[in-house]
Amino acid sequence: MRRLARAGGAATAVAAVLLVAGCGDGEDPGVDPGDLASASSAAAGAADEQGGVPESDASQSKPFNPCDGLKVGPVSKALGAELTLDTGTEDAPRCALVPVEDGGAAFTLNYLFFAGSLEEAWQTMDLEGGTVTRPHIPGTADARLVTNRTKDNYVVTGFIENGDLIQTVDAVDPRPYDVAGVDAAVTEILTQLSAKAPDTGTQGGSPTADPSPDSGH
Repeated sequence: MRRLARAGGAATAVAAVLLVAGCGDGEDPGVDPGDLASASSAAAGAADEQGGVPESDASQSKPFNPCDGLKVGPVSKALGAELTLDTGTEDAPRCALVPVEDGGAAFTLNYLFFAGSLEEAWQTMDLEGGTVTRPHIPGTADARLVTNRTKDNYVVTGFIENGDLIQTVDAVDPRPYDVAGVDAAVTEILTQLSAKAPDTGTQGGSPTADPSPDSGH
């Protein structure tokens, strides 16, 4: 599997095994990865055990990129601030929505073709440092948000499962952060990702039209 260039920001629970990187190689000042970072290695081990898509199968003339077809306008509207799309370069592709004005919220997108379910990966994660909820994202087999308020940032990671494809969105908004705006923007991104997700089968579970809300730590 091919790892793409990281876009900068907070660590996520499955960043170590995702193909399109949205989390930066350098840590965002003031963001404490905490339990989400420690969970990434465990998630990577679970992915190895379950088996990702072999490189020969995953390789395509044009690699999958969750930014393809992503509409920035509705995300900017949900956030209440203008964003621009950054897909990197041919040699270092990435998928990020970055603020037009300095100091705004940034969003980075990742994906993983995974021969298991989001729930199976979730069981390996230590998420005590974040609040977990289950948003309604049409067409997904599973959808979850992990939110964290740190001293300097509001950090959100959203996960969706469509067949054998798991996609994530990482959001970092520095103080003074807009919790409602960031949550709405992440939900909008996840909704778009689900709507345009390729058909990869339903090994990870059957899509549910209306997952029940849930929360926990």
